[in-house]
Amino acid sequence: MVNRVFITGIDGFIGKHVCDDLMRRGIDFYGISDSEKSFAFPKKKKNVSILDRLALKKVLEEYKPDAILHLAAIASATYENATSIYEINVCGSENLLEAVKASCPVGTPILLTSTAGVYGNQKYDYYEENLPYSPVNHYSYSKMVMELLSKNYKANLDIKIVRPFNMIGIGQNEDFIAPKLVKAFSNRQRSISLGNIDAIRDYTDVNLCAYAMVEFLITESTDYQVLNICSGKGHSVRDVFEILVSITGFRPDVSISDNIVRNNEIWRLVGSNSRLSDLLEGKFTTLDLNTILKNMLDDTEKLYDIMV
Repeated sequence: MVNRVFITGIDGFIGKHVCDDLMRRGIDFYGISDSEKSFAFPKKKKNVSILDRLALKKVLEEYKPDAILHLAAIASATYENATSIYEINVCGSENLLEAVKASCPVGTPILLTSTAGVYGNQKYDYYEENLPYSPVNHYSYSKMVMELLSKNYKANLDIKIVRPFNMIGIGQNEDFIAPKLVKAFSNRQRSISLGNIDAIRDYTDVNLCAYAMVEFLITESTDYQVLNICSGKGHSVRDVFEILVSITGFRPDVSISDNIVRNNEIWRLVGSNSRLSDLLEGKFTTLDLNTILKNMLDDTEKLYDIMV
């Protein structure tokens, strides 16, 4: 039974929602981050770098977790420093695996957060977990390598992997397209520069992601070790734009910027959620895209009112 969960990247976008879910379940948690940003549970966070194996080992020995949830990463396909991507996402992950192996009992559950980007462009409408790797950028390559190197630790740890698709929700960084558009509409921005607006993505509620991660982590036995976290529905950036138009009644001008358009674009990235549905068995009701965007818009406008 899992009573104590250790989380890397605890104060990130998904991490904050995971903490809320664990609190609702009555499961204790503690985690690390190397950021100085504010956190709702300051006593549950310690500033430790994922690259500092000795510090990782020490905090694990002190906390004595029953399970590990690994969220810490550079999670951007457009991040320009490739060296840092591999340093954090690959070397940092191996540091964690080594520290857990050295500090925790054999068979300790550990959930590694990968990305749907490891699938790349494939000929299928819905991507199942057994598809081959076909990443197209450094971020996705780094996560593929993390998945592969984790096989070296299967004799010691109970390793599970989740592949989130495009998570969206309140609190997401504005570098990502959905919150970028939400902010633009909230501010009644007259014009917006966008990239490939017809690329199809599986926009999924971050609350569903948090719930599914915890559920997968604490479930003692499954017939699989890899799980898509997705809605199973595809929408383009153009669709997101039009939904926001319908909600706000405002239509900004759109220009396509060559600086934003990716040459190695994944044109359709929609997941099969059959395993996820089996795991959750109706335990969690997710929100549709319209409602998620409406909630994000309301939250952004509330923050704007407070600042004004």
